[in-house]
Amino acid sequence: MGHAIHSILARTRFQNVSGTRCATDFSELPSTLMEHFAADPSVLSLFARHWKTNRPVPQALVSERIRLAHRFEGLDTEQQILLSLADQAFHSQHGFFGHLHSYGAGYYSYLFDRVLAERVWRKVFDAGRDGAAVSRLAGERLKEKILRWGGARDPWRCLADGLDDQRLAAGDAESMALVGSWGIKDHGAFGGDS
Repeated sequence: MGHAIHSILARTRFQNVSGTRCATDFSELPSTLMEHFAADPSVLSLFARHWKTNRPVPQALVSERIRLAHRFEGLDTEQQILLSLADQAFHSQHGFFGHLHSYGAGYYSYLFDRVLAERVWRKVFDAGRDGAAVSRLAGERLKEKILRWGGARDPWRCLADGLDDQRLAAGDAESMALVGSWGIKDHGAFGGDS
């Protein structure tokens, strides 16, 4: 869903830099961010209903699903790290990784964008607190500052504006160190603050 939203909201002059046609480091940000909405009570209440009674899904059931989703979070992160390392090794001058040929040593972006998505979720959508996940103001901020540019603007500039943190704008080693200091906090899928 995140890739579709990124493409739909993109407003660029040229199609070849629209939506997901952006830097690899940022291509997974929208889809990873959308995973946070999948467990947010204010979002779920808009559509999630019991098939027979049409009542909203009880929060206790949602909380239990989130708890279960977090059981093997560490193993999932480890697998992502191992796949990223393999991708880097196989795309070196000495190897080829056919299964991930289209990534071109970019599989790490899934981990990188998990960190960015977590930061956007917390800073733009206040981690879903008090209905922030369905805030029009927050949604417009995401659209106008981050998603609309696709690959037509430096993604670090978009991120700096979207997070209101100009330390990110240069996209240099200091920016990367800042992102690295945020760490991987949760998986994302059914992973809001619960």
